[in-house]
Amino acid sequence: MLTLTLKVGTDVEAMVDLAIESYTKLIRHLGARVRGAVRGVEVKPKRDGQWYVHVHALVDSRWLGQQELSDYWHKLTGSSMVVDVRRRAQLETGRAACEVVKYATKAPDRLTDAQVDYLSQATYGRRFVESCGKLSLLDTDRHNSTGLKCSACGARLVFVGFMPAEWAEDATGPPDHGPPVLLGLS
Repeated sequence: MLTLTLKVGTDVEAMVDLAIESYTKLIRHLGARVRGAVRGVEVKPKRDGQWYVHVHALVDSRWLGQQELSDYWHKLTGSSMVVDVRRRAQLETGRAACEVVKYATKAPDRLTDAQVDYLSQATYGRRFVESCGKLSLLDTDRHNSTGLKCSACGARLVFVGFMPAEWAEDATGPPDHGPPVLLGLS
């Protein structure tokens, strides 16, 4: 597991763009050392009107040193050096990928109406979950014909997989699985 943190700020749109662009450049910089990755972007408010933006990623690679990653993250972002690297050998890949995705899909607690409006506008159209290489989550060409749509917003829903049964309060999927996980695509 890899967590990349940006310096707190007030411009969420610019921060999310910087986080995604810098993460992409970091993965490209690491090149053949990375066999695959899944990343999620988390945005949450501070009490003083500023925002935190973090990238959480599961990276399939040989061990990546914290100092090397921190130095390169600082070079890419211009101001941020906080990088956390942890081995996830004890988690199966699917469960660890779901853990990454949860950061991008959970709503921040206790947002004011103004913060909800701002966050919605600042992050509209951003891809908060993305994968590459051996850890690609979606084969969108294969799943495009599902015809499922979000009843609230009309976004096309794509089947990602089944939640592990032990994570689900209501295991409604196949035996030994939880409910299906759907991802909205505009």
